[in-house]
Amino acid sequence: MYITPKIIDKEDGSYIVKYRVPEECKCEVEVAMVEEGKEIPIRGAKHVSSFVAKGNAKTSNEFDGPITANYLTSQLQEISKFLDSSRDNIEIRNKPINEDVNELLKVMNSLKSLEDRRDEINLTLDRIDEVLRTYEKVYDKKKEAEGKKCHKLMEESKTIAHVATRVEKEITVPKSNEAVKTKERIKKFEDSMKEAQMGLKKESFYYYDTGVEASFERIDEVKEKIKTYKETLQKFIYYEEMFKFTESETNGSAKIIDTIETEVNWMYKLWEHIKKCQDRFDEYMQLKWNDMDINEMEEQVKKMRTGLQPIKIADRKCNTFVGISEEIKRWGIFIPMIADLKHESMTTPDNRHWTKVCDTLKQSFAVDNSLELKKLWNLRIFDYKDTIE
Repeated sequence: MYITPKIIDKEDGSYIVKYRVPEECKCEVEVAMVEEGKEIPIRGAKHVSSFVAKGNAKTSNEFDGPITANYLTSQLQEISKFLDSSRDNIEIRNKPINEDVNELLKVMNSLKSLEDRRDEINLTLDRIDEVLRTYEKVYDKKKEAEGKKCHKLMEESKTIAHVATRVEKEITVPKSNEAVKTKERIKKFEDSMKEAQMGLKKESFYYYDTGVEASFERIDEVKEKIKTYKETLQKFIYYEEMFKFTESETNGSAKIIDTIETEVNWMYKLWEHIKKCQDRFDEYMQLKWNDMDINEMEEQVKKMRTGLQPIKIADRKCNTFVGISEEIKRWGIFIPMIADLKHESMTTPDNRHWTKVCDTLKQSFAVDNSLELKKLWNLRIFDYKDTIE
């Protein structure tokens, strides 16, 4: 929404601009000079104002009210603090910038902050200077302390700019040397990431016999390692930016870390699936002979097999994946065999069918409701599928 302001030309080079808004909002105020019908932007003439329904209009809207006074104080304090810290940070005497890359980067970062904020600080000080002149000219109020502080900061800003230029030249050689060293460090880091990737397949969670609990514990430990890899990578990316490398030196390491992290996350999902399967198998082991819902059990085993399909680990021939696949396969054989053994045709007066089963398994047992599925599983009847059938 555009708000048409009322502009009053005081014919002394200054203007009074008034505008009113219909509701609470924030406004962008842009000021331009019109010359020969063309709008020419004025330096720093884009402002933001806010309007609230409640409040003291006099103290909020008056030029010489507390809001303006607080603005002057806070801005002068912030700029003073920034310039003081910047002066200390770019001072390179007694700093081991040739031995410690982090010390050099602190200086470089402070120089960058000074450069980034130079125009903004100068603009803010110019604005404050104009505000103080308006105080004196329009309201006959002279704020000497703020005026002295403002002019002092203007001079300090110029002085620090000169010092920054000198320091920038003095650190040219250390920057060049550290850039070369940083490339070497990044290369060594990438080599170490390649070793970590190669060694990943030796981790215990790639072996099915490790078990769920121990695998989760080791995966968590590896995830912590990955976290440190990523922190180191971010440090080197920061170095790249500061030394302004023309090409990224960290892409290789970043891709390797991403591959490692993706693989470990998939292994975690695989072990989650294994835990669900084993928990269900443990439930089935406790079932009594007359309490088994064979159809439901067969359906669950099919879901277990299907649940392996979306898991995208790099090597499906690894011991863990093969281990759970084979266990699900055994249950896929075992449950239909139980269904056959529970068929009514197995019950005969002379119990001859069950006698043959016991002879095959070399184990005698009673077929009644005290018989748990675990008994038949431990006898590995799935290994005698062809014989029993």
